[in-house]
Amino acid sequence: MPSAAARGGTGKRRRRAQRGGAERSQLGDNLPVDRRERIEARLREAFAPLALEVVDDSHRHRGHAGAASGGGHFRVRLVSERFRGVARIGRHRLVYDALGEAMRSDIHALELDAKTPEEAERAGQGAQQ
Repeated sequence: MPSAAARGGTGKRRRRAQRGGAERSQLGDNLPVDRRERIEARLREAFAPLALEVVDDSHRHRGHAGAASGGGHFRVRLVSERFRGVARIGRHRLVYDALGEAMRSDIHALELDAKTPEEAERAGQGAQQ
């Protein structure tokens, strides 16, 4: 059996990497290893957003069952041309698909505000980053 180091670190290190928003994930992809940064990178790649804000609210949910399992609580505001002509549920599905495995491993809860540039403008959010 491979050593703990060969398996990607000790269980303690893995658990520590799963807690909190600014800590590091152990997924072996080429994206940034910080959960919030990885979510942002995936969304930028998939949507070429005019505005994107990813906030890790995990600290507000300590003790919650989802937080105990390592999944984080995130809030995302995303403005993209890709949402034009797509219903709200379709937009959410597009985001979930773009996030892929992170929806099962890194994310327990996702609050999503997905708008077209015109919708963002009408809401007074504009398309600024």
